[in-house]
Amino acid sequence: MSEFLFIAGAALAIVGGLLAVVARNLFHASLGLAMTLTGTAGLFIPLAGELIAVVQILVYLGATAISIIFILMLSPPFYLKRPNRNAMKVVGAIGVVLIFAVPLMRAVMSVSASDPLNHVAPTVNQIGRALLTEFVFPLKLFPFS
Repeated sequence: MSEFLFIAGAALAIVGGLLAVVARNLFHASLGLAMTLTGTAGLFIPLAGELIAVVQILVYLGATAISIIFILMLSPPFYLKRPNRNAMKVVGAIGVVLIFAVPLMRAVMSVSASDPLNHVAPTVNQIGRALLTEFVFPLKLFPFS
C-alpha cells in the first residue's frame, strides 16, 4: 500500500509540474503548482511524515491560494487576445540550451580528461583549502550567518 501511495504522490507531483510549466493560462499554471505541492506532500505520508505533509499542505497550498488570488486580480481578462511572443520563445530556448550545455560540456571534458585509475579521492584538508581559496567567491555570495 505504501508503494502505491508513493507512486501516486510522485505521479501527481510530476503531472502538476508539467501542467505548471506547459499551461498558457496563469490560473491553470498556478493550479498545476498546487497539484505539484499536493503530490509532494503526499510523498511524505508513506514515509511516516504525516505532520510534514499536513504542514506542507497548510503552508504551501495556502500560499498558492494567495498567489491564485493575486493572479486573478492582476492579470488582464482572459477573453482579450494575447500578443505574439514567438521571438521570446526562441530567446528563452537559446538561454536554456546555454545554461545546461556549458556545464554539461565542462563536466564531460573533465571526466574524459581524468584518468580513473590514477584518481585519488580528495581529503578533508584539500576540500577545505579549495573552499577557502579557489571557491571563496561562491561561498561569499550565500552567507550562512
